[in-house]
Amino acid sequence: MDPITITGTHWAQISQFVNFMFYSVGAVIIIATNLLIGYIFIPSLIDSQDSPLSIINGAKLENPKFVSFLLKIQKACYAVCIAGFVALIYLLYTAFSALPVVKEIYDAIWI
Repeated sequence: MDPITITGTHWAQISQFVNFMFYSVGAVIIIATNLLIGYIFIPSLIDSQDSPLSIINGAKLENPKFVSFLLKIQKACYAVCIAGFVALIYLLYTAFSALPVVKEIYDAIWI
């Protein structure tokens, strides 16, 4: 099984696939970071009543305005996670739509 000669359009489609796969990794990192902050760090801070400043001056999270601010940040993190997930689905769909070029280069699926 010999592949066909690869033209510029084939390389462009392969490049598009690789680029969108790299963008997908970035989207996964954004989703994971915001999920970690919104789902683990913020509820842990609120439940433990500890502030990162407690190491310096023994401050506690007793201010209800600061707790409501943290809850707003948590909702924003969830919104970024949902938007990142939608972007990830779009990126993967776009990446794999460029993949049929492999079938043009090789006439059999098993290489």
